[in-house]
Amino acid sequence: YIVQLTITDQFGCRNTNFITQRVRVSTRPAFASGREVPQQICVGDTLDLNAMVNVIDSAHNVSVAPTEGSFLVQGVRSDSLPLPDGDGSSYMTSITFTDFAPGQVLTDINDLLGICVNMEHSWMRDLQISIECPNGTSVILHDHPGQIGGEVFLGEPYEADEGLIPPIPGVGYDYCWTPNAPNPTWIQYANMYNPQTLPPGDYSSYEPLENLIGCPLNGEWTITVQDLWAIDNGYIFSWGINFNPDLYPSVETFTPQIVSYEWLDHPSIFFMDQDSIAASPQSAGTASYTFRLTDDFGCAWDTMFQVQVLPPTHPDCRSCVQLLTPQPDTSICTGESVALDATGYVQMADTIAFDAYPNATFNAGDHPASNPLVSEIDVNSIYPLTLSNPQQQLVKVCVDIETDFASDIRIRLRAPDGTTIPLAQNVGGSGDDFTQTCFVTLPFAPPITSGSPPFTGNFAPQGNWADLTGTPINGKWALLVSDDFGLTTNSLLRWWSITFIATNDISYLWSPITNLSCFTCPDPVATPMSDATYVVSAVDNYGCATADTVNIYTFNTLPAPDVSCFELVPGTIQFDWNDAVPGYPYEV
Repeated sequence: YIVQLTITDQFGCRNTNFITQRVRVSTRPAFASGREVPQQICVGDTLDLNAMVNVIDSAHNVSVAPTEGSFLVQGVRSDSLPLPDGDGSSYMTSITFTDFAPGQVLTDINDLLGICVNMEHSWMRDLQISIECPNGTSVILHDHPGQIGGEVFLGEPYEADEGLIPPIPGVGYDYCWTPNAPNPTWIQYANMYNPQTLPPGDYSSYEPLENLIGCPLNGEWTITVQDLWAIDNGYIFSWGINFNPDLYPSVETFTPQIVSYEWLDHPSIFFMDQDSIAASPQSAGTASYTFRLTDDFGCAWDTMFQVQVLPPTHPDCRSCVQLLTPQPDTSICTGESVALDATGYVQMADTIAFDAYPNATFNAGDHPASNPLVSEIDVNSIYPLTLSNPQQQLVKVCVDIETDFASDIRIRLRAPDGTTIPLAQNVGGSGDDFTQTCFVTLPFAPPITSGSPPFTGNFAPQGNWADLTGTPINGKWALLVSDDFGLTTNSLLRWWSITFIATNDISYLWSPITNLSCFTCPDPVATPMSDATYVVSAVDNYGCATADTVNIYTFNTLPAPDVSCFELVPGTIQFDWNDAVPGYPYEV
C-alpha cells in the first residue's frame, strides 16, 4: 500500500506536501497439492507425507512457492463516511494520486477500470452520488430521481437508528461504476427488477464516465454524496478508483522469501525430517498433520492434512476370516459322529479410543459459556449402538488444556443426540492447566472438585454419567470448552479423546441342517449317514462376514473276521480267519 497523510487545520487549510509511506504486506505463498493423501486409514497403518518448498512439484504431497506482490495501483480511501438523514447536505471524501507522470491525463475511458464503493443505506432513492476529478470536472454516478419510488436497500443497513447522528453502521456491499458495465444504472435496475436489496456488482453511471476524459490523473479525486430525502441513513465504509496499471510509470513488485519450514509435531509421528514425516496413529478419530513455513516478513503460513483413522472394529480394518476356524475334511464310519468347531479368534470385547488434536485457542471474548469452542470426534463402528449403561460402556474422556486460570474454564461433553453433561467447571482456583486429565467411569474415582491443577490423572466428572443413558454411541461427540473471564488471554485446547468398550457378537449358520445337533451354533455334532458337505457362515455386529466348507466322508461298517490260532511246533504259531465279507482284502 502507498499511504498518504493529509492534515487539515481549523481554518480549512491543508498541507501541500505529500507525506507518503510505502507499506509492503506479505503475499500468501502458493500451496499446491500433489501426491494423493489417503482420506481414510486404519489404526496402526503407516502414513508418510512430504513437502517441497520454493518449487511446485506434483511428486510431493504439498509444494509451496513464493508469490509476487506489488503496490496497489488502485486509490483506496478506507475512512468511513456516515450518511445521516437527508437534509440536502453534501458529504465528501477525497483520494490524492501522486504516482502518475506530471501532467498525465486520462485519454481513454477504458483506462478507468472502475469507481467502487463499499456502502450500505436503507433507501437507495434518497441519494445522489458524484465524482469530481482534480480539474473540477464532475460526473453524476447515481442520480436522485425525486421523492418517488419504493424502498431499495444498499447492502444490509441497520434500520433501528433513525435520527441518530452518526447512524449505526450496517454491512456494506461492493458497488462499482465501470465503462461497459453489464448492468444499467441503479435506478434503471431497481425499476426493472424491484429488488429488496440492490445486488453488489458493476453498474453504469447516470452521466457518461467519458466526461472524465482529459482529467489530470495526479491530484485530488473527490466523491460527494447528498441525501435529498428525509428519513433513512447509511454509511460509505470505503471507496476507490482503479486505473489501468499500464498508466503508471512503474509498478514496484516484491517477492517474500521462505526462510524456514517444518512439520508440526503430532503424537503419532515416529519419524520427522524438515520436509517429511511418517506417522502411525494408534487411536481412531481424525489425525491432523500441519506443514508450516515462515517468510522473511515474519509471517507464518500453513496447510493441514486431515486423515480419518478408522477403528479396528471397522470392516475395512480387519480380516473377516478370523470369524471362523477352518475345518479340515474328515472320514468316519457310517453311524459314527464327528464334533465340528468353527469358533473364531475374535475378541468379543475391546477398548476403542477416538481422539482429536484441534490445537485451538479460545478466550472469554470469542468463546464464553454461551458460545463455547466446539471440537468434534466422529465415533463409528462401535457396538452396541446405544449407551444402555454408560458406566460400563464408556471408559473415559481425557483432555489437555493450557490455561492460566483453571477456574475460569468450563468443560462439557455433548453426545450425538445433543445430551450434554458437565465434566469440569470453575474448579482449580488460579492454578494452571488441565494436563492429561481423564474423566473416568470407575466407581471410586475421586471427584474433580477434590483435585488441583494441573489435574493429571483420573477423576469423576461434576456431571452424572447416567444422564447419557439412551444416547447413541456412533455419531459426532463434541467437547465444549469456554472461558468465563479474560477477553484477550487465550487458552489452548491441545487434544481430547473418548474411549468406549466395543462388544461383538457372531452369528453362525450351518447348511444343510440335516444330521446336525444344532445349526446356529459354532460347534455342532454331525452324524451323516452318507458323504456330506457342510457350509458354515459367520456374520458379526460390524458387518464382517465369511464362510467355510467341510467335507465328511462315510464308510460302511464291515464285520470283523473270526481269527483263531494254534501252535504247530514250539516257536511256530498258525493264524486262521474266515472270509467274513467276500471280495474285501484283510490286513492282519
